[in-house]
Amino acid sequence: MKKESRLKKVSLLFLSVSFSGCLRAQSAVNLGSDVTYTVLAGSTVTNTGPTVIFGNLGVSPGTAVTGFPPGAVTGGGALHEADGSAGQAQTDLTTAYFSAERQPATATVSGDLGGRTLTSGVYKSTSSLGITGTLTLSGPGFFIFQIGSTLTTASGSQVGSHWGRTRGKHLLAGR
Repeated sequence: MKKESRLKKVSLLFLSVSFSGCLRAQSAVNLGSDVTYTVLAGSTVTNTGPTVIFGNLGVSPGTAVTGFPPGAVTGGGALHEADGSAGQAQTDLTTAYFSAERQPATATVSGDLGGRTLTSGVYKSTSSLGITGTLTLSGPGFFIFQIGSTLTTASGSQVGSHWGRTRGKHLLAGR
């Protein structure tokens, strides 16, 4: 994201990066909804700069989305504030969250994930996580991040993939 963007007190955040190919996971997590979201929050999405979201941004049951503009939702995406689509995605995400929560952690992470390359697995943090720079997700499968509180991304940060044109799903779940 271009400027520091904080997602505070977000009960659930869903980040989906689509490619093409097959999925592998420790245990598959059914993500449900046929509408994909790059960002899906339960109460609030706050942006503080010229962030570009490629895909849908939604919040439900809350309605608070601030910082758009200067942030933008592009790539065929739309802003969904407590509408039926965001509500259904939130219901599906809650089901997926409980499925992901039951999965045992393959690694514990803390602090800032920028500059790291991670392979598919279940990553657990007991507190907040940050991304400064690029977090690279490498290989096929699911990447599940069980986050204890907030996810903070700094100016210019990115989540990228090394696996070319494959399909990966990334679920970040916080309490």
